[in-house]
Amino acid sequence: MRLAVASIDGYTVDLHFGQATAFYIYEVDGNNIRQEDFVEVDKYCTADPTHKYHDSRFGAIARALQGCDAVVSVRIGDPPRQALDEVGIAHVEIGGPVADALPEAIKRLWETATA
Repeated sequence: MRLAVASIDGYTVDLHFGQATAFYIYEVDGNNIRQEDFVEVDKYCTADPTHKYHDSRFGAIARALQGCDAVVSVRIGDPPRQALDEVGIAHVEIGGPVADALPEAIKRLWETATA
């Protein structure tokens, strides 16, 4: 499973989806977790706390994350979460060390899929 992680350093899930300027792409296969890629993006959120959904900014991020099964971040707003769903990318809100967060994220994705 390919997971895109919103992270400052690639070791910790520590960013809100809209604050990420890059995503670390991990391949998770059983107990094996390995970083496969790193993609830079323009930050989705603006400094304006009342900003609305931005289709062009989201579109660029979605293209950068193409091929990922899910995004893992500390938080995400409803509009970008719905837009990710529309392009076939799931989302899990979780924080902490990547080594702990990614197995938990996969567990949650599995539980959602089988519910």
